[in-house]
Amino acid sequence: MSFDWYIKSNEQIRLLINIASLNKQIATKMHEIKDAAQDKKTQLNKEKKDLEKNAENKWNEAYKLTPYFSAYWKSLSSYYLAEDQPLADLVRDRYTNLQSGEGRVRIKQDIESQRLLDIFNFFKIPTVDISLLLPFSFFLQFTFTLVKPYLSKDEEGFYICENPVKKDKVFKVPTVPGSTWKGNMRWTAGRLLEMDGNVNMRFKKRIHISNLFGNENEAEKRYFDALMPEKKEAFEQVTRTLFNKEGLRKGRLNFYPTFFDQISLEVINPHDRKTKAGTVPIYIESVPAGASGTFSLLYVPFDLMGKRSEEVKQQVSEDINLVYNSLKEMMLTYGFSAKKSCGFGVTEKDINGIFEMSGNKDKKPTNPEPGQPTQTKKKKTYSSFSELPGYIQPTKQANSLTFSSFEKLKDIINQVKAEVMKNAG
Repeated sequence: MSFDWYIKSNEQIRLLINIASLNKQIATKMHEIKDAAQDKKTQLNKEKKDLEKNAENKWNEAYKLTPYFSAYWKSLSSYYLAEDQPLADLVRDRYTNLQSGEGRVRIKQDIESQRLLDIFNFFKIPTVDISLLLPFSFFLQFTFTLVKPYLSKDEEGFYICENPVKKDKVFKVPTVPGSTWKGNMRWTAGRLLEMDGNVNMRFKKRIHISNLFGNENEAEKRYFDALMPEKKEAFEQVTRTLFNKEGLRKGRLNFYPTFFDQISLEVINPHDRKTKAGTVPIYIESVPAGASGTFSLLYVPFDLMGKRSEEVKQQVSEDINLVYNSLKEMMLTYGFSAKKSCGFGVTEKDINGIFEMSGNKDKKPTNPEPGQPTQTKKKKTYSSFSELPGYIQPTKQANSLTFSSFEKLKDIINQVKAEVMKNAG
């Protein structure tokens, strides 16, 4: 525990005790107003409003110590978890008020107040200079909007809510890690494989899934072996070529995290079978419907280097197809959230994005003529994080293709596949 954190924790507790005392005075004043004569109620109401204003000021003072309520307030979270503490109800009530009422705008305000917005924006939307990558690598990125809330589980040990949404460790904003995208999209690809009734096509898609996402885990291996037992031995022979001695393999797909700028609270209130009423509501943090995020995916066919052009163009074309189908079904049908079987984590059909692919073999490198001096670029300097993105992020590629829906993306996919078949020969 750091000294600064210890001091802040004690300062928070002192302020909370003052707020609790003010709340008691407000409750007493409300009883006095109820029993008071009509001529005294005006004065008592004025006194109650003054107390309420004082309590709100104390809350704001406490909030400024560590802005994002409960994400940093480990002391408050520990007070809440210890149910015998007198401040538990006070903290819980304030938390639910912030998350369900003000939480949707608080996160962005907190980041701005801490002057972290420039740094956060630098990481929020990743960029890739596709021209530096292998032929037929592609970068796909689009902004989406949630139709249903997004749920996940954070790893925070002390938290004021039993079910916190996953947050970035640095900025404490809701996030979908790249590993979550990869797991959900791989699961969706497996579902599409299962729907194919042809065993040979299932076997082929299983190999494609391993090429794109990497080696299977034990559960996935058992499932696919049981789904097509007649192909079990054949797949093991393929894995000896695809995988290393430890049975591992890196996939061609690379996923980037997604960040959200809104947070809310879902409430589940299980009902008793006898009384038909609920008494113990369960609070679940969420990213609300209507929140937007940016999905980013990079495809690099590193393992196709040195292969015959016919094989390369065939695999790239089939990979693009599988990526599109899996991505569309994950976003629009299956979802990528916890409790996705209940409809959570589904997005709107309208999206806004770009598609970029490398691989113009006719483009020659601009090397200097023999005997000519090599020109060195002047080093660029920056004095603040706000200037950093302009120096590091690559400019938008001239061959970037834009789309506004999955249907438009499908048209781009067909166009790209045609270009692949033409240029790879």
